[in-house]
Amino acid sequence: MSYLSYFSAIVLVAFSVAAAEAPSLPRKPTPEEFQKMTPAERTNWVRELRKQYEKLTPEQQEAQRRVWRERLEGRIAELKKKKDAGKLTESEAKQLGFLEQRLKLWDKAGKEGIQPPSPPQDCPKPAER
Repeated sequence: MSYLSYFSAIVLVAFSVAAAEAPSLPRKPTPEEFQKMTPAERTNWVRELRKQYEKLTPEQQEAQRRVWRERLEGRIAELKKKKDAGKLTESEAKQLGFLEQRLKLWDKAGKEGIQPPSPPQDCPKPAER
């Protein structure tokens, strides 16, 4: 067999393994669909997404995080390219700042682990219902 055949076989196997590892989460609604949802529907969609994510194996969760990170970095690169060309709108500039901040927080959480904020010591406890 030629080197091309071996290379083709390796690429095919690599893509099939990657496809098998790709987790299946609920489809993300378009911005228009999301705006049409009631607040209760949005909350239910987020809850369903979290439930599906928690059902994934640790390897699938890591694969999903890589997918999300690649999307985030790709959008940041796209917006920076527009900024360098001088074609960035005001809303895109806000989005760029927000996405860069989110990436920094993601990096920080990855190094330190995600810690929930602790309530202030002088804060009264919530009343029992």
